[in-house]
Amino acid sequence: MKNLVKIYTLLALAIIALSPLTGNAQADISGSCGTPTVIDFAGFAGAGFDPSPSAGQLDSDTWSTDGFSNPSVPFGGSASTGDAARGNTGGGVSSGGVYNYNGGNGALWIQPTGADFTPGTVTLKACNNTMSMMADIDLGYDILYLNDGGRANLFNFSYSNDDATYTDVPALDFTTPQASDALGVQTLSLSTVISGANLASGSCLFFRWTGNDVSGSGPRDEFGLDNISLCASSGGGGGGTAGQVNISDNCGAPTLIDFAGFTGTGFSPSPAAGQLSSNAWAITGFSEGNLAFGGTRTTGDFAEGTTAGGMEPGGLFSYTGNGNNGAIWIQPSGADFTPGNLTLKACNNTMDVMVDLEISYDILYLNSGGSGANSDDGSGTRSNSFNFSYSTDDMTYTPVLALDFATPGAGDPAATVQTVPKSTVIPGLNIASGTCAFLRWSSNDMGGSGFRDEIGLDNISLCASGTLPPPPPPGNPSCIASDDFDSPTNLISRTVTVDMAFVNLGDIFGVANPFSGAPNFAPFSLIDDTNISCFNSSPTDNQGVIPCDYGNQFFGMVDTENPNNMGPVSAEWVFDISYAANLSSISMDMSAMGDFETSNDVFLWSYSIDGAPFTTIFTMVPDESINATYTLQNGSTRTLNDPMTVNGTVLLNQLTHFSAPISGAGSQLTLRLEGMGNGGTEALAWDNIKISGVKIGAAVVPTMGEWAMFLFALIMISIGVVFVFNAQQRLAVGGTNNVSSSFGIRQFPFEAGIFKVALKHAFGLAIAGFAFIFFAWGEIVPADLIGMALAIPVAAYLIHLVKLFGEE
Repeated sequence: MKNLVKIYTLLALAIIALSPLTGNAQADISGSCGTPTVIDFAGFAGAGFDPSPSAGQLDSDTWSTDGFSNPSVPFGGSASTGDAARGNTGGGVSSGGVYNYNGGNGALWIQPTGADFTPGTVTLKACNNTMSMMADIDLGYDILYLNDGGRANLFNFSYSNDDATYTDVPALDFTTPQASDALGVQTLSLSTVISGANLASGSCLFFRWTGNDVSGSGPRDEFGLDNISLCASSGGGGGGTAGQVNISDNCGAPTLIDFAGFTGTGFSPSPAAGQLSSNAWAITGFSEGNLAFGGTRTTGDFAEGTTAGGMEPGGLFSYTGNGNNGAIWIQPSGADFTPGNLTLKACNNTMDVMVDLEISYDILYLNSGGSGANSDDGSGTRSNSFNFSYSTDDMTYTPVLALDFATPGAGDPAATVQTVPKSTVIPGLNIASGTCAFLRWSSNDMGGSGFRDEIGLDNISLCASGTLPPPPPPGNPSCIASDDFDSPTNLISRTVTVDMAFVNLGDIFGVANPFSGAPNFAPFSLIDDTNISCFNSSPTDNQGVIPCDYGNQFFGMVDTENPNNMGPVSAEWVFDISYAANLSSISMDMSAMGDFETSNDVFLWSYSIDGAPFTTIFTMVPDESINATYTLQNGSTRTLNDPMTVNGTVLLNQLTHFSAPISGAGSQLTLRLEGMGNGGTEALAWDNIKISGVKIGAAVVPTMGEWAMFLFALIMISIGVVFVFNAQQRLAVGGTNNVSSSFGIRQFPFEAGIFKVALKHAFGLAIAGFAFIFFAWGEIVPADLIGMALAIPVAAYLIHLVKLFGEE
């Protein structure tokens, strides 16, 4: 069974690993119309087509041509001479074939002749490599044409989902004038929405441009194709009015939500023109109710229409004062959005883990709130907040105080709409493939009186600035290596790169011992001595990150800037990982206490496998915008400014477990801690470093399902043995016709003393089972305990039956 599971696991991994090979060479349709896929032919030099294109060529996995005499190019074909590779031109050529138009950044340029492209086709293959279905596809492109011939030629568009049956789009039909002119190269921009495409994840569409003669005689006009834009306008994500919002994994082309097309007409899971998708947006705090994800609100507070600013009734609008796009615009009132939340759901539809999230956005506000009967004259003194927080479960939100914003208290009679850009990096979110982050803007009255200022949100930009490979194959991760500073496993070396003999006994960077008088005894700032049961109890102690009765060594840091050391410090661990099939995580326990400073107190944890570049997994920096309350062993508390954070999470003075996903395998893993700390009352501690993964040859620990199958097999074998035992009893008394019903199949041999006999067998089986599982898989998980608890009694009884049967 375990071999089968391994085979299925490897098969699944092979499918996952190979699936990108069918998409990397193809054009991908963007899941966000805020950041559509744009094909502008930059770098094309008319050098032909190839499935592994060289400089100046187009990818034949993406493009095919037909109707050329020498040669046409099928998908996956190769052609670097003749009609397929006519080079560069500025227009005005006579030889039929495919060129690059070099009058700009490049374009696919075609000169039809009697033998070329009359008729002919150029076909683009573009695929949905998101994890969602694309309901509708937005398409835009530019036709370039040089009307220098005496013929009229068409250049029409069609599409297909199988590259066999094509659907014409007459609205995009184009034909050059028959009579030539001297206007030079002209450009015509065309666009459409392919409704109901319902393009499944991993599927492709084929976009075709067809050329042919229409009328006239003599030479033919020349055509160019450029600036092809593709995106899913609903269902598959998107940064504007439709569908799920997907976070870009490329910060060079982030997801942009600029609210283009939004007209303040509400929210729906299947948004009509002018609406926003409730699959991406949720709102609370309006007097007419809330909008949940997937809900519908198309009237009242949620659909107040458009505004250019100025006093409006409480509700949500589209702001139209910023020219060519829109913005979410909110007019708070006593009953609306005070308090209120606006939440965006943004998802990871890649195959990788998104480690850090970069976000930026514009806050728009109009500080014109009035007072009394003058609602919009700036005479009010009301201030309103618009603060940002985030969550990975839509339940617990973490505020980012650096992004807090409040409108000015004093109104401005001549107020105009102001824009405040905001941006941050949220480290260590680790958004897994197929999961989402929740980004929230919250508002409330901050003080003052009178009418409230108006607030807008626009130009939200999202991208992942760090990614990790997908998690390892299914299986229960085992401990591959560890260091608890008492009994490490598979630790090759531990090196601290500074002199540990600090002059001041209150300073340390290295292994610390909580026991008084022991070597490397931990400094005062590390140990919490407030518990009266401690050997050196000090109820007035107000500092400590490790309990005095902890009982184990750990790695501690206090004040690395001292007479023995000036500048950064570091420590390295080298672990043997040679018997791991794949690593899954690095975890450890951490605690901290102190008033830290970003200029002096920063530590980074990173790792490298077999000499590869180091990858940061834990970033430890203070947050100087907040304070934290620490609880000591005796229950007393102490509040300090500027707490230490780990990947954005505040670290307190109780050891807290942190884990970072990793992937890979090799011979050795080097774990590095580097940084600096300057302050005798700023303490950090680390313990229980663990590297987890799947072991070679033992990748899959038995699951509850496998234990259930094993138990079922034991029960069926037991019933079979009982059946044979009873049949033997029948024969022993002279045949089945003369046997009383007491010897039927229901007669299970439960003679006196069976419990004691079976208990002996069960004890032996338990010892053997534990030893076997631990030897085979290196650990015993809860499923093993439950499975053995159920299976061992049945197996012990089966052994008794077999012995009894043998005696008979």
